[in-house]
Formats: sequence, C-alpha cells, structure tokens
Amino acid sequence: MPTVSLSIDVPANAETVWSGVTSPVGFRFVSRGLVRWPVVADRTARWFEGETVTGWMFLLGFLPMSKHTLTFARLDDAEHEFSTREHGGPIRSWNHRITVTPLTDSTSRIYDRVTFDGGILTPALWLLVRAFYVIRRPRWVALARALASGSLAV
Repeated sequence: MPTVSLSIDVPANAETVWSGVTSPVGFRFVSRGLVRWPVVADRTARWFEGETVTGWMFLLGFLPMSKHTLTFARLDDAEHEFSTREHGGPIRSWNHRITVTPLTDSTSRIYDRVTFDGGILTPALWLLVRAFYVIRRPRWVALARALASGSLAV
C-alpha cells in the first residue's frame, strides 16, 4: 500500500498543537476547501480513543465522494500520537497517524502519515493525497499560529 507523509515544524508548543490535532476544529481548519465532512461540521468536542464516526464526505467541499467511516484506534495524550483506521467508497483502507513532538518551548514538529488502498483507483488516489498534503503543509503552520495567538479556540 502506498504511503504519503510530511513532517513540519510549527510555531507553537506541543500541547497547544496537540489540542488542535485532536479537535474537529483543527481538522476543519487544515481540510477546508479540500474535504468537507458534515457529520462533524458543528462539533467542537475533541476526538476520543475508540470513537467511530460515519458520514458523507465531500471532495472540494461539494462533490459527494462517499460515506466515510473513521475510527480512532489510538489517541495517546502522553505520547501526542493518534492513529485512525478509515474506509469508505473507493477507499478500502486509510490508516492515518499523526504525532506531535516538542522541539522547544515554542515550537513543535508534526509528523503526518497516511497509508491507503483504493483498489484500481490507488494511483489516482495517490495523486490526490500528494496534492492534499502539499496544500495541508502550510495550513499546519497557520493552525499552530492561530492556536498560539488565541485567535482560534479548540
């Protein structure tokens, strides 16, 4: 299965970044305009380990992609790491892992990796995921800045 990953240093401490990573508010912030998932559109409560969420997902915010299911297999506050198992429509499996590591008192590193299987659509999905990660990279920085400045609450 192909894997796409990124690592980015962001201007906020690890606890602050972790609060955004584990929140639907953070998900919406880094995914806006790319993926819309109405089932969590108004949710502010953080994700929790063992939680499963299912709902229609829209590509570019308006193209119905499929009903998508996400399960938080692990959400470890001590290690600042979570992993999900996901699937839906053409996506047979989508295994996502995000880790936040402190670098200094005011910077941290986000490691974001996904391994996926889309059957015969895997090559096209790989291209979409790569593009998504290129766009998502500066959004992680913007999320960290917004959280650190208090202009975004999670």
